[in-house]
Amino acid sequence: MNDFNYSEHYKIDAEAFDYFEQRKGATAHDERRVHEFITSLLQPTSETILDVGCGSAWVAEKYLSKGKKVISLDISVKNPQKAITKFLTKNILRLRPILTNFLFNQTALVL
Repeated sequence: MNDFNYSEHYKIDAEAFDYFEQRKGATAHDERRVHEFITSLLQPTSETILDVGCGSAWVAEKYLSKGKKVISLDISVKNPQKAITKFLTKNILRLRPILTNFLFNQTALVL
């Protein structure tokens, strides 16, 4: 059994890593490819998008401007607060941190 505390790890990660800074080089390329893949999974007719683990809230940035409703969740408090500040003028956006006792299943893949 793995005793790794994912909840604590991601809360610390959100404090230490700036998800909102501009990426460069290979990191920017890798992030763009991940974003393209996730975007390819979304149905064009979807009116509301649930973004779990929002990080920089790039999903909100991309889809709020297209008139979609985006519900962004993150285990940290810091990322949703930054996203609210960044996107509040573009559209109404409400974000809530995920409950800290959220259970991670090691056999599950969540996109």
